[in-house]
Amino acid sequence: MTDELLAQWKGALCVTEESNDTTKTHPRFCQYKYRGESADCQEARRKRLLEEQKSRRESSVDYARRIAEGEEQNDDETPDEMDDEEGTDAAEEGQGKERKKRKRRSNPYKNQLMLSEWMVDVPADLEQNWMVVVCPIGKRSLVVASKGVTCAYSRAGQLLNRFPSYLPGGCKKHLSSNTYTLLDCVYHETSHTYYILDIMCWRAHPVHHSDLEFRLFWMKSKMDEDSNRCSVVSKVNPFRFVPLDYCPSTQDALNRILSTAWPLEVDGLLFVHKSSHYLRRRSPLAVWLKPHMVPEVLGVQVSAEFLACAPVISEAKMDTQVDQC
Repeated sequence: MTDELLAQWKGALCVTEESNDTTKTHPRFCQYKYRGESADCQEARRKRLLEEQKSRRESSVDYARRIAEGEEQNDDETPDEMDDEEGTDAAEEGQGKERKKRKRRSNPYKNQLMLSEWMVDVPADLEQNWMVVVCPIGKRSLVVASKGVTCAYSRAGQLLNRFPSYLPGGCKKHLSSNTYTLLDCVYHETSHTYYILDIMCWRAHPVHHSDLEFRLFWMKSKMDEDSNRCSVVSKVNPFRFVPLDYCPSTQDALNRILSTAWPLEVDGLLFVHKSSHYLRRRSPLAVWLKPHMVPEVLGVQVSAEFLACAPVISEAKMDTQVDQC
């Protein structure tokens, strides 16, 4: 009985953003009843982050260039660990030798994607200041087009694919100097398509410190300028690049989205604040719901046709999977 009460108490407390990690079970769908303690926590972090964005300005151009060029960064030199007793004795004997220092090479492509939290509480301004996009099931990828080649990397920075593309900087045939592109995509293997979730840089022009509305406008206008060559499979462009459609998160829009069947298997719904910058970490300004969660969290009904496109993942599998968005 005591263990059960402790587990219930622990499950009810949500005091950090890790509680809303989308690789874990949604608090409202835990074994124990959700009590809402984390709502104020998530909302407070949203407001604080929006304020911080106004004053935070890192070197956008340098950041994008370093990723595009795969520039290795050296962390501060740290001494080798000597935890065994033999190492400790040798130091105490005063051999007069400093412990060796080593430089740890960091992966420039690791942890560069913005990750979402569960939508634990419903933002009061959901209809006015948020956008929503339906995300297909696929592999979340950082796409880097630079030096005449296009590479796709996992969230952990692992190289997944290497190929030419019509993205600026992505193929040697149409390469211009100092041109590179960075995209946040979901790769759908069956259709050989990279669905563009967000854009960080296009033709060496970084936009990750711009708000979502501008990034979406920029992405669409640049794709149109290139006559959407990236969306057609060809010898130079073996994979399609297709922007996902965002829409205002209004009641009418949600009803329309959730009332019909979807052409692809649906992973979930991503809600992003219109003023959100592209942050390279988990953000409370990007929140996530699985389709079957929508009725309880938002009070919006989901049609059987839409749910048929969105398989429900068991809690055990959800706890171990890598989150998509």
